[in-house]
Amino acid sequence: MTTHYIELNVHLKQSEISHNGLRVLADALPLLRTNAPAFIDEKSDMSAYQAIVESSAYRHVHKYESRTHITETDRPMHMDEDETAPHIELYTKNRGVNKDDMYLVVIPAVLKDKAELNDYMFNHLKTLLIALFGDNIKINSFEGTNETPIEDLVGTMNI
Repeated sequence: MTTHYIELNVHLKQSEISHNGLRVLADALPLLRTNAPAFIDEKSDMSAYQAIVESSAYRHVHKYESRTHITETDRPMHMDEDETAPHIELYTKNRGVNKDDMYLVVIPAVLKDKAELNDYMFNHLKTLLIALFGDNIKINSFEGTNETPIEDLVGTMNI
């Protein structure tokens, strides 16, 4: 298998629940990455994701409660040499955007093919985000099909 990178542009409303939700997501990403095959094969209902949020990620929210924005040092995991760890990073000027409420969710997905990548994107990551943010999560655009190169599969979500 090859490691592919899924990048999601995440825009946050100026509300504390959205910021806390993003921090929970940051803590949940490593678990999601570790167990990706199990999620893809076995778990597709909301309760599986609620369990992740409540049991392993939610406990980390309080340490960030007084923060307004995620900073470079807030990332729960740092990238390894091959950059295979999921993480959230602030958009920077070199990406063409410089706003405090915009983030990049980078998810290196070790998947067998493009169809599996699409399944992972829509059925699992979206469900996790809905579990975290409720009905406020919307996918505004997703450019790419099974014929699109992996590196060009970039989705935009507004929270």
